[in-house]
Amino acid sequence: YLISKAHFLACHNWSFLEKYDMLKNLMPGGMFLLNAPYDKDTVWQQLPTKVQKQIIDKKLKFYVIDGIKIAEELGLGGRINTIMQTAFFHISKVIDENMALGAMKNAIKKTYGKKGDKIVAMNIACIDKGLEGVHEVRVPEKFTGQVVEKPAVSDDAPEFVKNVTA
Repeated sequence: YLISKAHFLACHNWSFLEKYDMLKNLMPGGMFLLNAPYDKDTVWQQLPTKVQKQIIDKKLKFYVIDGIKIAEELGLGGRINTIMQTAFFHISKVIDENMALGAMKNAIKKTYGKKGDKIVAMNIACIDKGLEGVHEVRVPEKFTGQVVEKPAVSDDAPEFVKNVTA
């Protein structure tokens, strides 16, 4: 909430797309990574229309990954931090990818080494699967839909509820 101009934004929870204006502070030409239960070919049709419009209007690079599915396949439940971090370094190129992923693997060995080789291997597999699982989404050039927003609360709600609670 303190960042007013971002070049990169990741949304780890699909439901946030309808709860918050996720792309408000993402700069034109920025990168948007979405953890979604849809693949690169079907995710666009599932997005709220307001999000579609913002992606097109801001000419964003849009990437999708199903971090939950990857984590579950590896036996890590819903733990997606390493998967999303891998996708971030792969997409953003903020530092050398090999250096970043190597440092992540070393940190995993240091952090989970006492828990055994199996736990270390599961967490390192997150990095490899995260690289395989992130895909760029082809974004249409023009928005042809209609922006439809669901109100957070009823129009009959008191002003405080509309402006603060919602």
